[in-house]
Amino acid sequence: MRRLYEFKPSKFRLFLEKLGDESADIASQLGVIFAQQIRGQGSIPDGVFRQESVMVIVETKTRTSFDPDQIRRHLDGLKKVDRGLLILLSPTVEQIPNDVELKPDDKPLLPTTFANVIKCAQDCLANHDEEMKSVVDDFEAFCSEEGLLPKDNFMLLAVPCGRSFKVNMDNHLYYCPANRTHQNTRYLGTYTEKSIQGIGEIKKRVECTVDLKAKRVIADGLTQAEEQRILKAVPEARDVGHTIENGHKFYICDKIVETDFKKKSAGGLQKHRYLDLGPYFSNGVLPGVEDIADRLRNESWD
Repeated sequence: MRRLYEFKPSKFRLFLEKLGDESADIASQLGVIFAQQIRGQGSIPDGVFRQESVMVIVETKTRTSFDPDQIRRHLDGLKKVDRGLLILLSPTVEQIPNDVELKPDDKPLLPTTFANVIKCAQDCLANHDEEMKSVVDDFEAFCSEEGLLPKDNFMLLAVPCGRSFKVNMDNHLYYCPANRTHQNTRYLGTYTEKSIQGIGEIKKRVECTVDLKAKRVIADGLTQAEEQRILKAVPEARDVGHTIENGHKFYICDKIVETDFKKKSAGGLQKHRYLDLGPYFSNGVLPGVEDIADRLRNESWD
């Protein structure tokens, strides 16, 4: 939130407006307010600039519920300002605990989630706000790694493969530079020619060093079969112009199943994309990878 305000205060105010009705009034009062010809006590100055007494408190919980006594202390602390807001930030929206006794003069509370914070930040940024969009992407990846985005269980990471598509499909894996950040999604989608043509469930993410001469994969937690798949993928990747023995990480699936999940919007996929598979399954439960692949053959995405 600080980085967004430093980037552009107007974007931060828009972010607060999107976050919830409780924060909309706060948004309009942030920063210095300029006015002309405002009647004061016995005078009408030509110009006035002032700043409201505003405070926003953010209380965050990642694994436990909110403490009613702590909420009460925060609300009491907000009474010293003209306008205040208490944001309760957690992985899923938690209702205000029943044993918090709210008083008529309390400032509003806004329960929200990490996912909603990320979405609101993304929604208030333009395509050319590349530096700030990168900050939000990094925060999203961090939240995902920490297990703070419950929707990750339904999310598919779609990656443009191009020349590496056959290598990925044949060896049931995906490789990319080790410094590239992705959310901790459950599924992988290999994309080429305006379609996600393969879907797999990601079982492991591992950075490793490959010694082809010694036929060794230096990494922790891989089975012998997984090491053999990586050893097979390395020379195949070299054949299509990719050197991946060092400085790369591998997304390992038990299998990547063929499908045809078409991109209907104009243009190809230039960088990775996250797709929520939940809406394609009405009961909210995802079946096995083969059934997912079969279901998505008749679907499309933007």
